[in-house]
Amino acid sequence: MNDQKKGFVLLFTLTFILGLTALTLQFHRYCQRRLARIRWQIDQAQAAMLVRTGVAIAQEILKADKNNYDWLAEPWHQERIFQVSGGEIKLNIEDESGKINLNGILQAEGKVNTQLKDIGERLLVVLGLSHNLLDCLLDWIDEDEFPRVFGAESTYYRNLTPSYMAANQALFSAREISLIKGFEKSVLEGNEEKPGLLNLVTVVTDSKININTCHPVILRAMGFTEPEVNEILAQREIGPLEEAYLMRINRNVFLANRGLTVFRSGYFSVITEVKTVSGLTDKRRTFLSKTEEVRVIGGEPI
Repeated sequence: MNDQKKGFVLLFTLTFILGLTALTLQFHRYCQRRLARIRWQIDQAQAAMLVRTGVAIAQEILKADKNNYDWLAEPWHQERIFQVSGGEIKLNIEDESGKINLNGILQAEGKVNTQLKDIGERLLVVLGLSHNLLDCLLDWIDEDEFPRVFGAESTYYRNLTPSYMAANQALFSAREISLIKGFEKSVLEGNEEKPGLLNLVTVVTDSKININTCHPVILRAMGFTEPEVNEILAQREIGPLEEAYLMRINRNVFLANRGLTVFRSGYFSVITEVKTVSGLTDKRRTFLSKTEEVRVIGGEPI
């Protein structure tokens, strides 16, 4: 074989080896991506399993609570951390009945629950906000396109960037109010001095307010004075409240809110923070109804 043929064979061999090496490296990268994808899917499935486990534990905790009141010193309100084979579960149960149900303000056929509306307006004022914001909320959840005096309908939202329409139906979640005119981030999240609206409102209850668990700001919104609220909070440190006690504190305020006031809750949310063995984290809020059996009625990521 002459030198020219030898050179051609050598060049062909080197080209083949380089091509094979490139294909091998490409296949290796493909396998790595596939393995990473599979590991991610396994972690996601494991995190979802841990969340379901946390919710199941919360359901059992609430089932064990059989007394005729719910207040914040009870075992269900204690934070719990569980180490399990798949990772870690941190569990917190909140009383949704201790919040104001925004959907409850507007009832069937557009009828307004005036008691709850008044509390909602006073809540905004106590937080240092304008009670006119309630017009924007009601326009968002009512079925028509006729704006209230201080409200806004789709004509307003279509001029925003990006543009969208008013929902004209009940709120799907409390976080949806971030889409409504005037409900800015500072309103929703609050500051060191005052809580944000998202900590005080809900969309899943029967509109009753558990006076044993509600925030002091809600007590103010119900009409109790600041000294009366302090007395109520001091009593709640000792034990759950009763009608007779509230009648002594302020008979008129209690009677005015009696139709909305309860001492035992029917709706809770469980916040599950989970971490898998590989370090993947997930945090979710799941809503539970305790009106019959303790059952899941919704959920959302946090």
